[in-house]
Amino acid sequence: MYLLGFAIFGGVFEKIAIHFNFFTFKEWKLIYSPSIYLFVQPLTLVFYHFIIRLHPSANRTEKGTHI
Repeated sequence: MYLLGFAIFGGVFEKIAIHFNFFTFKEWKLIYSPSIYLFVQPLTLVFYHFIIRLHPSANRTEKGTHI
C-alpha cells in the first residue's frame, strides 16, 4: 500500500511539474513513470536493508549524535 501510494504521488507530482514546464520529455510518456516507481522503490528498500545488514552500526544512533 505504501509503495502504491508513493508511486501515485510521484506520478501526480510529475504531472504537476510537467504542467509548469519544470520537466521536459522528448520520448518519455508520463504513463511509464508509475510502473518505473513501482520497480525502483522496492529496489531501494532492498538496498537499504542490505546496507543495514552489512553495517549493523549504521542502524544505531548514539546518544547526542544526530545527523
